[in-house]
Amino acid sequence: MSRAPILRASKRILSSEPCIFCQLRQLPRGSSISTPFQPHLFRSATIDTRRSAPQKRNYATVRSSDTPQVFRKKRDDTNRVTYLRLSEIGKVLALDHKTAEAKIQEFLAKRDSMDEVALVRRIAKGSSLELITHLALVIARVPDIGPTDQSGRMPPSIHPELSRQLFMACIKAGERTAILHVLRAVMRRSESEVDRRRVSQFTSTDIRIARYQLEALAKAGDADAKTLLGQLVLLEDKVSKHAQTSKAYQLWQEAYDIKVANKTRKGIGYKEPHQLEMPQMEPWNLLGCAFLEQQDPTSREQAKALFATGALQADDPISYYYLASFEDPASGLWLQHMTKAASSGVADAMYELANFYNALGDPESSSKALLKTDSLLAKATYWVTSFRKKDGAKDHAIEWYKVAADAGSKPAMWKLAELAEACEDFNTAAENLEELVEAPVDDTPGGAELVRAASRKLQSPEYREKRGAAAAKRKAEEERDGFRRKKPGPEQRA
Repeated sequence: MSRAPILRASKRILSSEPCIFCQLRQLPRGSSISTPFQPHLFRSATIDTRRSAPQKRNYATVRSSDTPQVFRKKRDDTNRVTYLRLSEIGKVLALDHKTAEAKIQEFLAKRDSMDEVALVRRIAKGSSLELITHLALVIARVPDIGPTDQSGRMPPSIHPELSRQLFMACIKAGERTAILHVLRAVMRRSESEVDRRRVSQFTSTDIRIARYQLEALAKAGDADAKTLLGQLVLLEDKVSKHAQTSKAYQLWQEAYDIKVANKTRKGIGYKEPHQLEMPQMEPWNLLGCAFLEQQDPTSREQAKALFATGALQADDPISYYYLASFEDPASGLWLQHMTKAASSGVADAMYELANFYNALGDPESSSKALLKTDSLLAKATYWVTSFRKKDGAKDHAIEWYKVAADAGSKPAMWKLAELAEACEDFNTAAENLEELVEAPVDDTPGGAELVRAASRKLQSPEYREKRGAAAAKRKAEEERDGFRRKKPGPEQRA
């Protein structure tokens, strides 16, 4: 539901005069809900208003004397406290919202008169610098909502700059989570519009400082720092054309060796990440992709061994996705690995799995013949082909297409539109095409071509005519169904 109608309604309700409910609250001291009803007190409070002046609900109105700066501060404080409370409830922040707000107020009060590193260490007392980084992650996501200043001169929110200052203070203090988060966003800014906006709040000096701290972490033997540093080196190699590819591979190999040597009972490189931390490719996946690019049998076997290590020993969903590519696309082992990757959130695996079930539902598909020879495949698809209705595989494919589209897969959005058009449901098809056009820009192979094709289709007169006819047909069906429901039965007519 749009927020605008709510705000418009609230402006009509808010006024400088007290409402009847506030007037009824002007009871003399001593009267309460628990006391017996006293008519004379009620009459004196409602009729004789001279005995007790009505209170004005200033908390629900915007004072005209407030400057834009004061108005902005009140709005920021309200949004921040509310979001911190919600983050505490959702277990996103390991601090209670009152403690978090007290730390923020202390940082705001002393940031201009005290060294930022000493200040962030001061406010981290009783917790840790990593918790301050998590606090910066939360502050960066505080929404800027609420009524606007009528003067139109309200300054921007302080939260983006406050988040940047907290991040940089933690980075200068050597806090690894802050260093890795900022530079992961730098690494991914060419792939995602969201990451591009995250990086835009940091200056080039900030990024250089973070890079220096990352190199210090890598020298100290941090495997994640070595992995990310190798990615940045390779990115710079593509931009500046310097031959540093071997340096990146060496860093990934060192990171891989460190993680394998520190294997725990939960697997290789296991670490419970924070909900708001940015994901990072693991060194076995980066090395495996590097070997695949060489396109020779020996390198392919080395890549498979690396992906198998990541999948079977580290339970890495991306490793499962790549490991499935070494199997027959219609085999039980392929389905097992791809299902594991798709169920763990890999959008490309969701799309591939949807294609598999879509082909399985085709009567002329060769996949059905494999059910007789591949026992693992037959067992995995038994519930789809036996327990569900006739089109169970097709329905299951549509479910995976929808999940993939929700995860941002542009080919899945296009496929859903095609399936809806085949059923002459042009409204649903148009909704999927519009979602595809409005999707954030990323590096999906063929994604730009799909966006252009969807835009052309939506703008074509023929498609608009079909969509209008489908909408009219749906409206007529809804009216007819509504008339049938409202039609009185025999008992009512009697």
